[in-house]
Amino acid sequence: MALVFVVWAVIVVGSVFLSIWLVLQGVMIYESLLVFFFLTVVSGTVGFVVYSNLFKKSKGLSHGSQNEWILLITILAAAFATGAAFQSVSTINAQTVSNSTCAKPAGLNVTSPNCIQIETTTQTQGPFTYLGQIGVWMVVLASIGALVFGILYLVLRLGLANGS
Repeated sequence: MALVFVVWAVIVVGSVFLSIWLVLQGVMIYESLLVFFFLTVVSGTVGFVVYSNLFKKSKGLSHGSQNEWILLITILAAAFATGAAFQSVSTINAQTVSNSTCAKPAGLNVTSPNCIQIETTTQTQGPFTYLGQIGVWMVVLASIGALVFGILYLVLRLGLANGS
């Protein structure tokens, strides 16, 4: 079943990127979301049907005890909390450095009266700033994991995959 989750998570991530690409190509957002949900539900259903055909003795998804549900929610919350902690740690001893230049006309000093447009760029620098990106990716992966689990659980509980 873990292989079904992994393959399906890859398909969901691919569907997210496909949906973003479609929006960038000019497709309406709701049409892009429709494509995303269609690919997600169809791939989850097909994946589970293939899984159930491979393992006929499987009884399907059990209800699980309360301890199992608490463990699952704790693991999911831990992934979000760890990502948030990495993002918070990335601000320790960090500083923001800004640099202003004259954009129009180029080559002038920003204090010149002939400067029409000033462009300011800012950059955050610090010893732990790289941890912020790691934290963002952990939160993104936890979100994708929650989405994949939720949709697969819904498909299994509603009986869409096994015809019951």
